[in-house]
Amino acid sequence: MTYENKTFAFLMCAHKLDDFLPLAIDSVLKQTYIDFKFYIIANNCDDDLWSYLSGLKDHRIEIYRTKIGQLAFNLNYGINLISADYVIRFDSDDICLPDRLSNTANALKKFEYPDVLSGSAQWIDVNGRVLKDQSVFMESEEIKKRLWWNNPVCHPATAISLNTLVSHGGYSWGFGSEDYDLWLRLARSTKTRFVRVPEIYIQYRISGNQSKGGILPYSESVGLMFRELFFTKKIRFFFGGLLWIIKALLKGKR
Repeated sequence: MTYENKTFAFLMCAHKLDDFLPLAIDSVLKQTYIDFKFYIIANNCDDDLWSYLSGLKDHRIEIYRTKIGQLAFNLNYGINLISADYVIRFDSDDICLPDRLSNTANALKKFEYPDVLSGSAQWIDVNGRVLKDQSVFMESEEIKKRLWWNNPVCHPATAISLNTLVSHGGYSWGFGSEDYDLWLRLARSTKTRFVRVPEIYIQYRISGNQSKGGILPYSESVGLMFRELFFTKKIRFFFGGLLWIIKALLKGKR
């Protein structure tokens, strides 16, 4: 089955070999919709990870190695290699549900190919136990209006138009908020369309290794809010900056 000749490529960055990585890779390879490329960028990795990745036998996989550990750089490195219509983002500790790509393709067609399509996520712990479902439907304007408050787009559950990514300069910066920065920049344009669907696309793993909740991404978000205030002249980003300062002070983990 084809979807108006749209092509897809998964993009994953990984920097270490742990118990989660084989599960994540296997969940991509077992998609019910099988026509895709799978780019894995081994960033600042050791030889154990590279040896493992080199041993993977699937014609859809392409692996590359870099010396730089920053996620934004490695995502851009992967984007530069990809020629598909949509980049399917995914992280190395999460699980794709088997119908993720087929559901993504159907939703893209249903919503007339938005720039960013996000699925919803089921949160799991390090043992794979379900913590909660975050099943949410949002259309473009609601997502754009909520960006001052939080990040409503589930990055590892997204399909992003390659043309949109490239035309907006790809990922710009950040050690824990590269996706938030991207959505804010995309949202400045009235032509950019977001959709978040309620269907669960991934199992999103909560673990102690994440940057989520750390002082660095909170601090970066403060800067993003005031940047957007000056770019857009929208007062909600001033209040967003104050909100992220409070979050950084009260919740930030060093």
